[in-house]
Amino acid sequence: MPRPKSQPKYQLHKARGLAITRIDGRTIYLGKYDTPASYQKFAQVLSDWQLTGSTVTKDQLPVKNLLLAYHSAREPTISSKNRRLAPAGGFRVS
Repeated sequence: MPRPKSQPKYQLHKARGLAITRIDGRTIYLGKYDTPASYQKFAQVLSDWQLTGSTVTKDQLPVKNLLLAYHSAREPTISSKNRRLAPAGGFRVS
């Protein structure tokens, strides 16, 4: 039986003097430690995590989706060797 997930804690990163929290093995930096802004960001991250079960927000894209968006936005170029259309950026999507 898996252990239930514990609620993330507001912690101090001693070397940097920043507030952090760790969710699902991922460290999230919240700003300068013990400031109202960092507590507000912690509350936001915590509520997002409780609602969605994930730390990824709407404005964060996985690398795969980012590359696909970049590739589809680029226009094809004409290759100088064969005078045919080549993929933009010189790479292939597989």
